[in-house]
Amino acid sequence: MQSESEKKDKKNVIWLGVTSFFTDVSSEMIFAVLPIFLKSVLGAPFAVIGLIEGVAEGVSSFLKYFSGRLSDALKKRKPLAFAGYSFSTLSKLFLIIANSWPVVLLLRILDRVGKGVRTSPRDALISESVSESERGKYFGLHRAMDSAGAFLGVAVVLFIFWFAFRRFSVPEEQVAPIIRNVFLLAFIPAFLALIPFFFIKDVIKKEEGGREKARQSKADLFDFKGFSPSFYKGVAVLAFLAFGNISYAFFILKSQAVGVEIFLLPALYLVYNFFYALFSYPAGRFSDRLGRVNVLTFGFLTLAAVLFAFGLSQSGVLMWGFFALYGFSLAIVDSVARAFVADIADPVRKGESFGLYHMTAGIMSVLGNLVFGFLWDRTDSTLPFVIAGVLVTLSAILLIILFRGHEATPQKVGIENFRAYRP
Repeated sequence: MQSESEKKDKKNVIWLGVTSFFTDVSSEMIFAVLPIFLKSVLGAPFAVIGLIEGVAEGVSSFLKYFSGRLSDALKKRKPLAFAGYSFSTLSKLFLIIANSWPVVLLLRILDRVGKGVRTSPRDALISESVSESERGKYFGLHRAMDSAGAFLGVAVVLFIFWFAFRRFSVPEEQVAPIIRNVFLLAFIPAFLALIPFFFIKDVIKKEEGGREKARQSKADLFDFKGFSPSFYKGVAVLAFLAFGNISYAFFILKSQAVGVEIFLLPALYLVYNFFYALFSYPAGRFSDRLGRVNVLTFGFLTLAAVLFAFGLSQSGVLMWGFFALYGFSLAIVDSVARAFVADIADPVRKGESFGLYHMTAGIMSVLGNLVFGFLWDRTDSTLPFVIAGVLVTLSAILLIILFRGHEATPQKVGIENFRAYRP
């Protein structure tokens, strides 16, 4: 039987899910058209698109470490999470005036600063709001709500594109004002995302026995000592994966390169988000029952197969199936990776643990996107995807070798594990 406080703590996951829902409605309205805006409107080369995505995510990931550290020191997650979401909301207003790729780079960095500030405290708050045996389920639930917002955001863009390019037959050369109006509309759900914070409460649990060992804020900020060997190995594997897990922008532009019409590109992204939302929650639940490493390995190998398929295919028709598999594979990887990090993290340095994971993965993501963008400019679209597929396959092999005996937190398989199941 759950206590009242435990039930209230779990409501944090729901409210944070609502916040992520509206944030992703806004963000995915922008992300669905940003590669088109950069390539077709601003004329940015592929290397620059890789630079923008890599640097923006790198800055975000670098800040995730410090925000996690700070949330541990302050013993408060909510204020930092709220500040991060607020900053991203404000930054989204200014994309409408962007007239060159350096301006887009700056605005993407500003938006990702907000993400960097909020993500580690938010993930730590989710972890501390639920029991260990239900981490996978609730991280999956949060990712599902996040992805449902992404699905809706892309659906709105698809409707706008269909209305403009099919209903009113606007020439594709005049896509710029349509995209700028999408940027403006995206601010509305971003603002709505801040309202649930009135109902979220901080929960920071003490180590067993009531002993606190969170480090003092005056400690060396770059002292990464004191974590378990399993944590270091886990972060290393996930960072290696991040190098090969290239930005969604390359998948969109690959589809455009093989002949998918511009007004259908948001539809492909919609397919991706549908399958991501559909499988995020079940993936977390299955990892609770079948083990994190088993499910995560399956996700890695599926993602590798998707990368090989994108690289080798020249068919626009096949892109629809590939985007479905892309959403399915990332739903597994994203949901279960967070629960995996929660398993191997220091229980009283949870924010710092998530921050170090996000920072390391982000730095590798920057390098990966830069390299693959450069390769695309110098060769063609095939080589970057094939190399990425090889790297993700190697990540799966490393995970199996280093964590063969790893198990998720002790499971209690009974009726309580199946209540409120919502795929």
